[in-house]
Amino acid sequence: MPATWSRPDGALYIWLKMPEATDLESARETALADADVGYQPGPLFAPDGVSGRNYARLCFGYNTPEEIHEGIAALAAVFERRGDL
Repeated sequence: MPATWSRPDGALYIWLKMPEATDLESARETALADADVGYQPGPLFAPDGVSGRNYARLCFGYNTPEEIHEGIAALAAVFERRGDL
């Protein structure tokens, strides 16, 4: 995936950053329905409520490493089908 992500110094979340044109807010429902992968889109955390559409907050505190790998692969497949990759 053409993505970068943060390295956590604590807490249970990382930030996923996709290319500027990617709309992770609109992809969220598809990811949940088609791949059973959930995340919080960036605008939920932006002061203006709209910027950061190419960001997602991912939780890694609940799932096993294997489930995380499967989830990221499923998420990448959703983005590919949508034309985001």
